[in-house]
Amino acid sequence: MAKKVIIEIMHHRHRLADPGGISYKATIDGIVDAGILPDDSSEEIEEIRERQKKISNGKPEITIITIKEWDTQYAQSRNQRPKAHRNRSNSPVCLCY
Repeated sequence: MAKKVIIEIMHHRHRLADPGGISYKATIDGIVDAGILPDDSSEEIEEIRERQKKISNGKPEITIITIKEWDTQYAQSRNQRPKAHRNRSNSPVCLCY
């Protein structure tokens, strides 16, 4: 069975949106359409984290998407909350747009 993933979405914006004011549904659909994940079900995705960071007007607005494997065996053996770890190539998958 493949491991679940955590998807972290970090928006670098000139003006911050209201909490929950940015929908990530189209982003997740794009990740599936690109073949990075087989689907967007809870069987594939453990958690989606979305954050924002205010940047100066001279910098371009970007969104950084990081996909990490979710390590559940480690958490179960230690009786604690699972944590993300790096994938087989020792670096997270990172998409920027």
